[in-house]
Amino acid sequence: MFWRSFIYTLNVLLLLASTGQAEVGVTWSGVYNGRYYKPKVYTRSNMCCRNPNCGMYQQIASLISKAEQETTSKIPRLAETTSEVPRLAKQSVSDGESYEVQVPYEVEEPYQVRVCTTDWRGRKSCKLVTRYRTVTKYRTETRYRKPEPTKAPDLDAMTIVEVSPEDLVLKLRPTPMRAVKALLAELQPQPGELVVDLGCGDGRFVIEAVKAYGCKGRGIELNTETAAKASDAAKGVLGVEIIAGDIMTEEWQDADIVVMYLYEDLIAEVWPKIPDGTLVASVNHRLPGICRKVDREGHSFYIAIKR
Repeated sequence: MFWRSFIYTLNVLLLLASTGQAEVGVTWSGVYNGRYYKPKVYTRSNMCCRNPNCGMYQQIASLISKAEQETTSKIPRLAETTSEVPRLAKQSVSDGESYEVQVPYEVEEPYQVRVCTTDWRGRKSCKLVTRYRTVTKYRTETRYRKPEPTKAPDLDAMTIVEVSPEDLVLKLRPTPMRAVKALLAELQPQPGELVVDLGCGDGRFVIEAVKAYGCKGRGIELNTETAAKASDAAKGVLGVEIIAGDIMTEEWQDADIVVMYLYEDLIAEVWPKIPDGTLVASVNHRLPGICRKVDREGHSFYIAIKR
């Protein structure tokens, strides 16, 4: 639910494109929200997350910006005269660009004909008969073009730039207390119920739940340093338990309410372990299946009962 301290190695790589523009990539691996991420190159065009509230995206983007500033003087510049050479504008197809097409479809259209008959006495009678014919019509549909696929960065063409150790320090960024209280107001835990926070960070959610609603709280945090901070914060609060461990191996299935702030791929791994009938809430990331979305205090809460 909160930021973890990252354990990772970081190399900033510089890619020189044929146009003379530079794209900075970041090779990163580490632990975030209870999950280990393997080494992968991130650039501005293939960032792992674009959620404005995602601290992981903000940290990697800030490191890329700093590397761009440090390497600006090292990038070979084009001659001044090249700016006067006219270039052909390349048409780029942006995501969501729409266009209209005429789509044919067939309908059965009724029409009437006059049918006349003569009986054995020679008397003639006429009547209108409704018949149907197939008619082709056209309707206008709006469609959307897909953007051109982003090319993967050429790792062989990159230059390694050293990053100072102080740039590798990530600070714990807990969910604001006003958002914690807003989510608790939606969940309304009852006295005696067990509220479990998967990836509890500094433990503020379970501590506030026990203080305000008289329930029991259990927080599970993978990072030992962060779990120690949560234990210190929970001292003197009866009914709060902080466990330093992995949410995939620790026991928490006896929970009445489960709260998490995890990415959707990790939520998909945790979801089968949640017993049916458990009230589940996720901050800023959607739950599988049908869930209710509530926007409060700059955050989105996804609430559902596990089926």
